Amino acid sequence: SLFSLFREKNPGKEMVYLYQWEGMKYIFDMDDFSYIKEFPVTYEGSEKMKDAAASYMKNNKPGLAFFAWDYPDKIGHTSGWYTSDYMAELTHIDDIIKGIFDACSEAGIADNTLFVITSDHGGHAQGHGEPLMSDLETPFILFGRGVVPGEITGSLMQYDVASILANYMGLKQPDSWRGKTPDNLFQYF
Repeated sequence: SLFSLFREKNPGKEMVYLYQWEGMKYIFDMDDFSYIKEFPVTYEGSEKMKDAAASYMKNNKPGLAFFAWDYPDKIGHTSGWYTSDYMAELTHIDDIIKGIFDACSEAGIADNTLFVITSDHGGHAQGHGEPLMSDLETPFILFGRGVVPGEITGSLMQYDVASILANYMGLKQPDSWRGKTPDNLFQYF
């Protein structure tokens, strides 16, 4: 995984992984991370995870941090995607992102940090997984050091995310990866 590649190149760097959905603990080699914690898939769990993420960023200044909120997915499955409840949860996630960015700013690391905001899937009604654009399209937002401002043209696939980040961090992508990095995405420093 991207995390194993990072750990191999940076054996002493802090790596944090905070998540809500218990299934997330099966997709990575957990030994790669310095700190891991699961939070409940609730609004309160999202808030506790935000506080833990902000605190970790301020106090530990990790080389790599991965935070996976699942509460928006729960709202999508219970209230429906694009409902007022779902849109309110996206506003809540915006506030969470701002809190983490502010913590990075306070720690003096925001100017040297790449922030990536994405999702694993979209949805429709109260489900997902169908060949519908609402299910397939997801946000992919990059901001921070080295990002060339503008809109990415062309299509991206979920498997491109790891490739883009490996490229950014100077990690050698294994031959088995299918992902690619769009041209002119980063200006290197």
